Amino acid sequence: GDALATVSAMVLADKSHLSQKVYDSFSSSGAAHVLALSGTHLSILFFLITIFVKPIRSKWYVRAFTIITIWGYVFLVGLPTSAVRAAVMLSWLTMTRIYSKSSSQLHNISLTALILMIANPMAIFDISLQMSMMAVIAIVTLVTPLTGSLMNKIELMGIHLFHLSEGNALKYVVSATILTIVAQTATAPLAAYYFGRLPLYFILTNFITLPLATIVIYLTMVILVMSPLPIVPSMATPILQAIVSLLNNLLAAISSLPFAAVRIECISLPVLLFLYLAGFIIVTYLQLKQRKQVNNSKFNKIH
Repeated sequence: GDALATVSAMVLADKSHLSQKVYDSFSSSGAAHVLALSGTHLSILFFLITIFVKPIRSKWYVRAFTIITIWGYVFLVGLPTSAVRAAVMLSWLTMTRIYSKSSSQLHNISLTALILMIANPMAIFDISLQMSMMAVIAIVTLVTPLTGSLMNKIELMGIHLFHLSEGNALKYVVSATILTIVAQTATAPLAAYYFGRLPLYFILTNFITLPLATIVIYLTMVILVMSPLPIVPSMATPILQAIVSLLNNLLAAISSLPFAAVRIECISLPVLLFLYLAGFIIVTYLQLKQRKQVNNSKFNKIH
């Protein structure tokens, strides 16, 4: 039923079995991105691989195995543009780690966009790619400085969450909240332009959806890998179905709340371009301001 349709959409990008009711609940609650294979799904797969190969992950053949596995999964699900974008970024990240200890995430994004444009110039008109790239750029440029700034203000106020590891638990909550707000804000103009509505409870939705979606993807992979041993799938499948049913019910409840999604039909292409131009100017200003503060701090320490 709906549980199988949801798992098929989340893991294999097959939305053909999704009922309109389930799709509308995901869309109205702000969880539609979970149904589109993107960086979230490939990052979970990437993390799962690194766990198993952790002792030898620095070897070149392990890096090659990681890249082959990621691209094998992308081919399996039909090469959706957003998944290709994520695969290119993860592949480049894996390759650069062979030669250097660090690589610029913005450089990775730029290279990914260049490769996709060369391979398919029409990819620039893909809605999922546009939203995915905007979300990633915003997360890379804004989440860390905003989290650090907010945590500094919280520490100045003397607030710690039960003094657990000097506020690490609080920092995780703050970072996750900022990430959700930043990603949603970065994609909101595109969502309004293409779909004409915006979800208002996206923070609540993501705090519920992301942990459950991660468990669903892990359990599905376990069931597929361990399928030669019938006892494992027979034990894991009822758990998987219960979690997916819980996810569907929670999103249906959120989508039924008052003002779950606001209709916006006044976004034209010039307005869309103006909003992103204004956002680019604001982000650039914040980046320059942060860099100036860092340089002033270093100057004061020296002198």
